[in-house]
Amino acid sequence: MELKQLIKSRAHRILHRLDGYHPVSEISSIPVSAWNEIPRAVDEELIGYYINLGEEYKEVIVVTTRSLYILANDKWHPIAYTDIQSVEPQAVEEKHNVNSLQLYIKTGGVVVIPVTGGRGRFRDVWQFLRFLSRVVKDVQSISEDTE
Repeated sequence: MELKQLIKSRAHRILHRLDGYHPVSEISSIPVSAWNEIPRAVDEELIGYYINLGEEYKEVIVVTTRSLYILANDKWHPIAYTDIQSVEPQAVEEKHNVNSLQLYIKTGGVVVIPVTGGRGRFRDVWQFLRFLSRVVKDVQSISEDTE
């Protein structure tokens, strides 16, 4: 399966049950100007977006076939799947309090993204972790095959 299709499939299977996640078919529920401001590649397709609970487009995570885009402080911050080395939940004493992910970037940086929906052991952060971990593994596997 082509990487683009694999990422779309993973997003649908893993993220579609989250209350804060909306597939691209619901694109009209976010301001059009916000979509137009995303600096995406020509062959990049929008898959969906996640809105953190209690936020009004202040912290949105856009999922595409090539990257995540985080809307924070009225600016889009792209994170290409190819730039992510690994993903972990943010360290807290109790797992049911986890509400963000740490993305370890290949250049040495760490990006923290909030995923605040869900309750207790059913927090959305765990499904987002699963999605990103699988996508990063897929990307790494395909890049190893082409080397």
